[in-house]
Amino acid sequence: MKQIGLLSGKLTSFFNLSKCVSLLLLLHFFSSLTQAQPFAYVPNFFSDNVSVINIPTNSVIATIPVGFGPFGVAVSPDGSRVYVTNQSAASVSVIDAATNTVIATIGVGTAPEGIAVGENGKVYVANGGSNEVSIISMASNTVVATVPVGMTPHGVFVSPNRSTVYVSNFVSGSVTVIDGFTDTVVATVPVGSGPQGIAASPRGFEVYVANRFSSDISVIDAATNTVSSTISNGAGTIPFDLKVDPAGANVYVTNLGASSVNVISTITYTVENTIPVGNGPRGLSFTTDGSEIYVANGDDGTVSVIDAATNTVASTIPVGSVPTAFGTAIAPPPPPPAVPTLSQWGLFLFFVSQLILGVVVLLNFQWQQRLGYAYAGTPREIHADFKFGKIYLPFKKKRYLKLLPFAVFITMLGFVLIKMIWGEIALIDLVGMVLFLPMINYLFYTGSLIKK
Repeated sequence: MKQIGLLSGKLTSFFNLSKCVSLLLLLHFFSSLTQAQPFAYVPNFFSDNVSVINIPTNSVIATIPVGFGPFGVAVSPDGSRVYVTNQSAASVSVIDAATNTVIATIGVGTAPEGIAVGENGKVYVANGGSNEVSIISMASNTVVATVPVGMTPHGVFVSPNRSTVYVSNFVSGSVTVIDGFTDTVVATVPVGSGPQGIAASPRGFEVYVANRFSSDISVIDAATNTVSSTISNGAGTIPFDLKVDPAGANVYVTNLGASSVNVISTITYTVENTIPVGNGPRGLSFTTDGSEIYVANGDDGTVSVIDAATNTVASTIPVGSVPTAFGTAIAPPPPPPAVPTLSQWGLFLFFVSQLILGVVVLLNFQWQQRLGYAYAGTPREIHADFKFGKIYLPFKKKRYLKLLPFAVFITMLGFVLIKMIWGEIALIDLVGMVLFLPMINYLFYTGSLIKK
């Protein structure tokens, strides 16, 4: 039974390797959460300044003068720079986060509102009064390109992989899709009435748009650039801004007309919870670890801090006059790991599982033929054929079915781990994992025979 011992050893090595890989992935995931920046930057429209909030203490530690009518905000991924659009001054203020001082003021188009930072060294500014997007070089603090978009662009969002830029056009009722590498328009997607806030799921598969006039949320399929669903946000709520939590489970929407925040499930596309906040909530941002949401209440000059675990307001912080914080007021989470997309993994698992299952079926057929010829009856234990250098396993239906629930549990655990590490699961991944299930169960079945 030397070959059986060898097979057992290989299986043990395989499972040990799997444990090591899983542990490394989890360590990478949790270590990335510790890189959170401890400050939130809130533009105050009528005060012409930015309040700097210390997140651990929930207190304002600095107030930075900027241009007239600060509206949008974006923090660079490393937290070193803060970019603020000055709507009434047609400019962008660049803040050094280390000193909390303005180090540059950049002229852009008319009435700039939304702003977003990409990892390609560019900053994208939606100019609501000139129907264009200004592209700023982070290295030189100058406008290097201008892209025409729809009428009155308000929101701008850069996809998690930094390759696509989405711009909501308030009057046109559409979203302009820009290629982040060539800075050219590749699609225009009709959405609801008065689109403003815009955000994507953690892996960028879906893009969510808050439509103020129609009080609903458009869901755009990023692969086809078409609206795949429309979610009712509640009549008269006037959704202003939205963000997807780091796990991709819920979308949080500020309701300008209802002084609340709706929590929408990304699975059921329904409002699961409503959180009362201050008056006239505008922008909102997650902390880097996803544990809290900071909501700027424009009509009462405060920021509500929501505990994401309980969906309740844990603290209220006074700031300046008409805080907006439209965009990303806190350093965003690190970009997704540089690994193949889950759709590629799903296809890989699909073909590998089919290959393994095909080989197993073929060997089992050969084993039945040979042993049926050599023996009277079917053997009950593992048979080693030293002449052909192969090991044949008997198929015990009851034992195989008995182990099936355990294999299902392990597969579902795989779903949870993938959700934690990569944020999302595509349909092809579900198909691939289901087809992978028989192979997983066959491994358990083989192990049970060897153990016996």
